[in-house]
Amino acid sequence: MRSAILGIIITVLGIFGCGGGSGGGDGNDEPLRPLMGILQFRIQHNLRDDSCVGRGDCFYSIEEDDQTAAWLAQIAADSDLAVLHWDRAVPWLAFDADPPLGTSRIDFFDARIDANLLDWINAFAVHFAALPFSYLAVTPLHGLRNKLERCRIDEDL
Repeated sequence: MRSAILGIIITVLGIFGCGGGSGGGDGNDEPLRPLMGILQFRIQHNLRDDSCVGRGDCFYSIEEDDQTAAWLAQIAADSDLAVLHWDRAVPWLAFDADPPLGTSRIDFFDARIDANLLDWINAFAVHFAALPFSYLAVTPLHGLRNKLERCRIDEDL
């Protein structure tokens, strides 16, 4: 019984999983291929045991912040779809003012975003430009999905 159910699930996934790819449908005879995108999350923590609680040095992170470009290069090696699920504070308020006349909009808004976030964004821009297909999801929800995410202008606000 379990193997029959598993077979049905695999068949259904195969049918639906192959519908969103590249190739086919434009006059060539190539079958559709599914696109392969890998989320940017790289979960790291030191919670293999609870000794960090006593020391007070527990940490947990879901994304690579220090070596983003290197992490994206590893992801790109196994992907043909660039994927970003923006699951961090969105710098909404960086865009609440209009740039002065004659000012570059990009330079103006980039200057209102803190340097670490801007580096992270730029690494993803390079990653997206290097792959033929891309998918971006932005959510106003907090990572725990229990409230709206905070606004962010810089490291202090």
